Amino acid sequence: MQVGIGFSQDKEAVRAGESAAEQAVKYSGEPNITFLFTTGDYDPAKVLTGVKNVIGSSKVVGASTYGLITRSGVFTSGVGVCSLSGPDVRAASYLHNHFPTPSYPHNDKIDVGLLLQQNRVETGTAFVFPNGFGDNISVLLRRLHDLLGPGFDYVGGGTGDNLSVCQTYQITDQGVATDGFALALLSGVDFKFGLAHSWEPMGEPMLITKAEGKRVYEIDGLPAFSRYAACLGGIKRDDVLHCSLHYPLGIPCAGGEFLIRDPLRVEDDGSMVFVTEVPSNTVATIMVPGAEGDLTRATRRAVLNTCASTGQPKFVFIFDCVSRYFLLGKSFEQELIKTIESIDPVVPVLGLLSFGEISSISGTPLFYNKCITVAVGG
Repeated sequence: MQVGIGFSQDKEAVRAGESAAEQAVKYSGEPNITFLFTTGDYDPAKVLTGVKNVIGSSKVVGASTYGLITRSGVFTSGVGVCSLSGPDVRAASYLHNHFPTPSYPHNDKIDVGLLLQQNRVETGTAFVFPNGFGDNISVLLRRLHDLLGPGFDYVGGGTGDNLSVCQTYQITDQGVATDGFALALLSGVDFKFGLAHSWEPMGEPMLITKAEGKRVYEIDGLPAFSRYAACLGGIKRDDVLHCSLHYPLGIPCAGGEFLIRDPLRVEDDGSMVFVTEVPSNTVATIMVPGAEGDLTRATRRAVLNTCASTGQPKFVFIFDCVSRYFLLGKSFEQELIKTIESIDPVVPVLGLLSFGEISSISGTPLFYNKCITVAVGG
């Protein structure tokens, strides 16, 4: 397997796509699959045109994002490309314009069966990039798991933008979507996966007694915000955005880990809207940074431990939550660069600041907040 990485900050979108792809293909040769990540200040359709001018018949999967992760640091403007080639590498791509709803109506059907047959990809890794602001992401992951069967691991992240218009993009060789998901099925590459967040529970557990989708109406039978505020000593409604960074909710899951859920806003009726779905009748607790008090250490452990378990890493993908970037400030990039410098310098590294992270490290695909997830190919 051959791997190439390219990065461009050319202001013109087509040229940026061409330049990043040319750098990558120089090392990979004509790729079987190309990963394309672009920040929200570029026209993704034009970037895709530039990339396709270079990569031939390669499959493409990718996402828009607030920032790109490279060996040189985090860039909030640019285009990144990773290309893979090799006789054993097989890939299939799929672009869907809408999320499924909980009842799976006909017009939201996800048709990947024929794709699996045509591309002979029956086991491997599913890279999923949904609209990070969308509803029913957890439903989507369950649906994909049902359709694809048990032979796939899952990794990826929610697509984002530059936080100015809340318009995100999902990208494959088939084009660009804005309110759906991009999917790539990849076989012939051995991946190891890591996931970490370093948040720990604070105080007593609570019960989500009434919720629908992203909106939580009641916690412990009380209006959601009043119960949440009481746990933090009586905060005001205007404090929610600050508290969402520092005091998210955690939902316990298998293995003693927690799913992190970020509050987004408070509605007039005292209900709370979260970034991601929160099920009813779920136990939750307020989360705070772990005993070490340093969330950046999670990055270092997750990346280095996953690389060490791979044997001979060929490339590294990093999907790190954009809220961690804002919460940690300068220490986020400093620790990330220090971590990447600890990886063999010949190993290509590329990633994005994701709006929610996807991993099946617990056995089934789940959508996380405030995490870092790592995929190391060998």
